[in-house]
Parts: sequence; C-alpha cells; structure tokens
Amino acid sequence: ITFKEFYSHYTAHKAAVKGDVNGDGVVDITDANFIINAILGKPYTGNPDVTGDGAIDVTDANLVINIILGK
Repeated sequence: ITFKEFYSHYTAHKAAVKGDVNGDGVVDITDANFIINAILGKPYTGNPDVTGDGAIDVTDANLVINIILGK
C-alpha cells in the first residue's frame, strides 16, 4: 500500500463521523445549522443527509441534535 492510498483511506474514514455534516470532526450545533440551511434552500457544504435516506429534512436535524445531547 502506498502512502497516498493509506492517506486517502484514512481521511475518508476520519470524515465519516455520523452527524458531522461539515466534516470538521465534531458534531455540534453548526452541523444542525448546515442541515437547516439546506432545508431552507440556502447554500451549504458537506453532506446534510445524515440519515442516508436521500432526503434532507427535519429528521436529519433531529438526529444531529440527539447526537449532540447524547441520546
């Protein structure tokens, strides 16, 4: 395995924190705000479809809030 392959694999897994919409490694209110912006049709970055169901909706925001609250 080359360093490039290792690094690509490592960064892909690092960014895969459930609820981390903006990819900063932390699940916080910023991630919920990204989802709300997407729902409202505002520009956003990251992957606001936290549930993976193909829709960006309040279910995604609720999931992130529950993660933040430890539920």
